[in-house]
Amino acid sequence: MAVAYPWTAIVLTCQDASSSHTYQTELEARQRKGQIREETIILTVEDPRAAVGSGGATLNALLVVCEHISAKQGFTVINPDVLQDAHILILHLGRNFLCDPCGRAFVTLPIQHDNDVSLMTNLDLLLDNLSNTLAVNSPPGLWVCSTDMLLNIPSKAGNFDWEGVDVCAVTVPGDAEYATLHGVYKLSEEGLVKDIFYQGEKEQVDKCKMLNGQVPMVSGVEFFSSQVCERMLALIAVPPLDACTYMGLDSGVPPIQISVFFDFMLGMCDGLSKEAFVYGERSGHFGRGATDAQAQELATIQSARRRIWKELHEFKISSWFFSEGSHSYMSLQPKDHLKHMGSLKLSGSYEVIVFHSLSQNGSSADFVMVNSLVEEGVVVGEGSVLQHCHLTPGLSIGKHCCVYGIKPQDIKFTNESLGDSQMLQTFHVHLPTLGDSVPQRVYTVWGVNDDLQMPVSQDKATYCGMKWKIFQELSGIFDEDLWDNQIKEKDRNLLNAKLFPVFCATKSISLVEYLWLQAPSTSNNTARAILDRWRSSWRMSLVEILSFVSIAEEFSHRKHLFYTIGERQIRDILLNQRDDGLCTLYTSSVVDGFSLRLLETLDLVAKECGHPGIAARTMANIADVLGAMSRGTGGLRSGPAGNKQWTTAFALLEEGAIFEGIEALRSIRDEWIHSPYHQVRAARHYEGAAQILIRHAVMTGRKWFFMGAKRVALYGPSLWKQANRKKKKQANHDSCLHVFFCQNILHNMSTVLFYKPIGAKARRIPEPQLILVIQSECSDETVVVTKLSQLGDYSHPHAPGALLKTAFICCEIIDYPSSVSLHDQLLYKYEGGFEIRSWSNMPHGSGLGTSSILAGAVMAALWRTSGRRFDISSLLHAVLHLEQMLTTGGGWQDQIGGLCPGIKVGHSPPKLPLEISVTFPDISDETVRNFNDRLALVYTGKTRLAKNLLQSVVRNWYARNPDILKTEDELVELAWDCARGFEKGDMDKVGSCINDFQKHKKFMAPGSEPLAISRMMAAVEPYVHGVSLAGAGGGGFIFFLTKERNATSLLRNVLSGLPDTEHMTFHKAEIDTTGLTLEVEGIGREMVKMKF
Repeated sequence: MAVAYPWTAIVLTCQDASSSHTYQTELEARQRKGQIREETIILTVEDPRAAVGSGGATLNALLVVCEHISAKQGFTVINPDVLQDAHILILHLGRNFLCDPCGRAFVTLPIQHDNDVSLMTNLDLLLDNLSNTLAVNSPPGLWVCSTDMLLNIPSKAGNFDWEGVDVCAVTVPGDAEYATLHGVYKLSEEGLVKDIFYQGEKEQVDKCKMLNGQVPMVSGVEFFSSQVCERMLALIAVPPLDACTYMGLDSGVPPIQISVFFDFMLGMCDGLSKEAFVYGERSGHFGRGATDAQAQELATIQSARRRIWKELHEFKISSWFFSEGSHSYMSLQPKDHLKHMGSLKLSGSYEVIVFHSLSQNGSSADFVMVNSLVEEGVVVGEGSVLQHCHLTPGLSIGKHCCVYGIKPQDIKFTNESLGDSQMLQTFHVHLPTLGDSVPQRVYTVWGVNDDLQMPVSQDKATYCGMKWKIFQELSGIFDEDLWDNQIKEKDRNLLNAKLFPVFCATKSISLVEYLWLQAPSTSNNTARAILDRWRSSWRMSLVEILSFVSIAEEFSHRKHLFYTIGERQIRDILLNQRDDGLCTLYTSSVVDGFSLRLLETLDLVAKECGHPGIAARTMANIADVLGAMSRGTGGLRSGPAGNKQWTTAFALLEEGAIFEGIEALRSIRDEWIHSPYHQVRAARHYEGAAQILIRHAVMTGRKWFFMGAKRVALYGPSLWKQANRKKKKQANHDSCLHVFFCQNILHNMSTVLFYKPIGAKARRIPEPQLILVIQSECSDETVVVTKLSQLGDYSHPHAPGALLKTAFICCEIIDYPSSVSLHDQLLYKYEGGFEIRSWSNMPHGSGLGTSSILAGAVMAALWRTSGRRFDISSLLHAVLHLEQMLTTGGGWQDQIGGLCPGIKVGHSPPKLPLEISVTFPDISDETVRNFNDRLALVYTGKTRLAKNLLQSVVRNWYARNPDILKTEDELVELAWDCARGFEKGDMDKVGSCINDFQKHKKFMAPGSEPLAISRMMAAVEPYVHGVSLAGAGGGGFIFFLTKERNATSLLRNVLSGLPDTEHMTFHKAEIDTTGLTLEVEGIGREMVKMKF
């Protein structure tokens, strides 16, 4: 979840000073993960005193953040002018929350935002609502938000007119009875807030009702303009409101409690008089009458309210009503928490899921897990909620339970059950009286339907679902065991009952003692012994436990469990080849300090998988972790991967020694992992390792090329002269729809400039040697190979004659490596040697797939010259194999386009061994002629630099970027759509597919369309059905399907006047209907069988 809104500052207020550092760390972690903009000021501000109220906490936070912004802008004193263009968000953490020790703001919800795997807390949900919906078009000012509610705001909320808005109250509909407990707005016909009622009288609330009987309730979110903020800041300049801030604390001023809603905002309402607000029936806390208990501070409150009325009453409160929104308060009642976790419904791009959890128990029961792990053999009942738990056999969970924080060590020696509708929690607490620097873990258990605030003296009072009196009778526990005499009977409840053992001098406390409380008994020795241990223990109440909670330890537990689950998910996703991405997990692991653990997990997956494709993806994932560790400061991810220190590890992988190769890589990685610069370089080498394993995976396609029995070999010096003219294989490239790493590709094979510019010719010679001639427009390069060792550089693409050397080995004409010399091999098998010539009269980096097509030409010539029989299918797979041997990588789309005739769809199922198939749509000759007349080819004059583009595409593919996966699926379907367009003769449809292909290619490889080419495409748009770059993009050839026939001259006139086109050349191209051709001296043209 990324926060795009440009917050100047985000402030979290909290009451507990000891936890403020932990909360600050959590906010900063979100910023480092990219969830909050880097330039945003992040602050956690402790309230100056307890019970200063939401208004006091807001004033104090506003003061502190204004100080920070002033200092950041170079001022030495607070300057209110900094508020004029500031966008500030204050989030109030509020009081302790029994159902989650980290507080209501950090309750982890069972939802996922888009494809982010991070734990989604209530704070994150509110921040998303504010940043991406509510505040999007708001002017500078202050947003204030409570965090004690689950707020559902529709993401498509419409526009709000901010013109002239002083204060905005966000409101949602609520049932009158429920809303009365949390605040109700009384609105005018114009939508202005006239009054605010908290626990108001029925007649007051009835006046607020809308036509449907519901009321606009206080949501807990409000906006104050910068002008209002300046006035609010002025309030603290003089007593008594300075008592709300740390300045008042430092000055020794007595505290005062102020509310945002019932002091600041109520003072702006015109539905009540100054008299009522300052002195009368609305002058007390929460906008009610002053009570006797407030008499001592009455003068102070009246003084504060006079000041508020004077400074703020002139401002008006506008309302922003969300008819589809909802508000649900996070109460202390466990049943409400269970409801929230089990049936959460939100608008927008949220998916309610079994979140970041793994269940291996095979149960079909419907229960919710949040950041939890359930091992095989554990029984969990229907409707239960597990939060931050790792459950192992030994504890079974009943129906409709809520369980929090249980670890395997809690269950190690137990064989217990949690009954239906129970709540079991653990808390990490620091207990100074024990002199314990290590947090103690305390369990608590109570009933989901218990009312924790109800006095136990009432008949309806329950504990663990049983009547309180029955519990006492069964357990033998008396009031004097639970409460001191100072607590009056009417005040005794489950919150302050000392029910939960913490420490026993004679025996350690385990989960057994706590689970006994849910079904107490003294009927046997075991039960009586438990009661004795319980009674002899130092015990604490829920209120006391919450006061000693270690927030830092609670967050630490969550993170450790999160990455334990993450490690298992990594194994599951990679080993089972699931299309799930892990990059957000890797980014989080770097921030949270778990990246080394994940690297170890990935090492194990690579060693154990036994599958080159899985191992390659795992290497790419290790590279992603290393890239994330650099935090964008180590340089570009794409780059060379040939450092000699990695050579031995690469060699092991080449030999198929995966286990040893992974170990060798890890050893080098350990040396390179300590700086961003080396981390990025290590990532490049892991991608290099992935390429080796990709080659192994792709080379499984070797299974599908067959060389038939030898026929009469072409031999003899007398053939050379004619062979020089006639012995040739000529093929060339498609000019439509390249799709990289996709199972379906549409190609048309085109003849450029009415000739086939790529070819090879070969002949047999009597000398036992290999003569390799690489022809070019500038000069010919000749390499004579007389020794086997001269073939050793075949895998270095830039070595002289590398492709031709590789072809001899791939065609199995030469055995390499071998103990038999080249001289002997040639004499024994062929009674002489070979001369091979190759040419490609296309510019380097053309994007037309010339290297793959040339490889096919060379191999066809060598196979035929050596007397081998073959078909097109074998040749396509052989080219794939050759390019892996040559280490240039490459797929199979180019050879399909160049070696197979006409328009076709190439496809390959996602499995190993890799197998290529070709389908030929039923396309009429008239459609082909129509297409030829409209096809134009232009060389842009810019060399295509595809390598780094393709590295990025492969990286995103292996990362299973969901947008990339979606684009891949669309490209697959696009190929078939285009084929159907050809079958119908629909040039509009074909052109549309070409355009869509270019759009998809730009998305797959950002940067693949240079500015000059974008200008060209825009200029010709009125005249073409479709236009796209050939190949991966970045340069090379661009092809057009024009609306008019034979429109090359028109294109030249349109394009020639554009800047940066001085090296552009225009060419005519058409569909080649012959494909691969062989001509043999004395025999003539031979056709090669397709065999698909």
